[in-house]
This record gives sequence, structure tokens and C-alpha cells, in this order.
Amino acid sequence: QWGHWKPVEQQRCSGRRCLCFVRNGTTWTQQAYLKPSTAGFNNFGNTVAIDGDTIAIGAEDEDSASTGINGSEIGTGAPSRGAVYVFTRSGNTWSQQAYVKASNSAANSSFGVSLSLDSNTLAVGTDSASTCIFTRSGGLWTQEALYREGQYGTWRFIWHQRGAPWRHSRRRCIWRRQCRYRHQW
Repeated sequence: QWGHWKPVEQQRCSGRRCLCFVRNGTTWTQQAYLKPSTAGFNNFGNTVAIDGDTIAIGAEDEDSASTGINGSEIGTGAPSRGAVYVFTRSGNTWSQQAYVKASNSAANSSFGVSLSLDSNTLAVGTDSASTCIFTRSGGLWTQEALYREGQYGTWRFIWHQRGAPWRHSRRRCIWRRQCRYRHQW
């Protein structure tokens, strides 16, 4: 039992790697040096989501034109489409499990600008006001839902522009919108 672990993003301005540390008692030691397989500035590590032995790392300025799961990571023809790299740990070894892109990936959408990971469900936000939901089964990730709704999924605050969160629920593989939370201004 390793106890607690956490990633520490290093060289934030270059966004090229993420260091994972584990805690045993009161001592922290580096266990892994995680990085994307492609080089270059892509803001890798600006967003991180952790659950158990799985870590999702966003790279919102990644430029590959591929879409979906485990497509080609090579390419620079699609500026700031973004990507998410999913790593899993087995014992002391970390390995990349998936390279995740939206099925509707578009230039400058910054896919991966926000992340949430819970067990086998990954939510990925974009700057283009959408959120993609991915699920994992048997080590394979699939896109299960895509939400686009006004300001839904954005995280920036601009004066006089207001968004509101939506509450969704899932039953089997079906996602349903339940309600929208609004503040009375």
C-alpha cells in the first residue's frame, strides 16, 4: 500500500511533463515522470484529474487533427484542438492507457481545459462551451455523450456574462438532463 499519491506539474509555462509523487508515511518520493509522446508546447498538465490508479492530464493546446480515442498524436494542422492523456498505474509502473479527443474536435476548442474523473467516467470541458463524457470498460474508453448548451462547460468569468450549471444523471448508457441551476440576479 503506497498511501497517497499526487501529480506535480513542473515547468508550468512550458507544459511538457507531469511528475507523480507517492507518500509512504511522511516521506514523498517521485514515482513517475509522465509526458505526452509528442514534443512541443501544448499546456500538458494545466489540468489534472485523479481517481485511484488513474490520472487524466489535459493538454488544451495540443494540435493533432485526429478525433476520437487513440488516434494519431502526430500533427500540427489543428491549432489548440486539445487532447487528454489517460495514464494508469500497475504496481509502481505508469503507462499511457488512452489518448482522448472529442469526436467533433474543432480548431481552437481547447478540449481538456477542464477535467473531472470518477472511477470509469471522464468529463472533459472545452472553451467552446461543450462537455464530452467518456466511459471506460475493460480498459477501453468510448465517448458516451456530448453536451452543448449556451455557457455550459465554460469556466471563465466575463463581466455581465452569466452561465449556469446543469445537473445530469445516467442510467445505464443514457444521460438525461435533470435541471439547470440559476441564480436570481
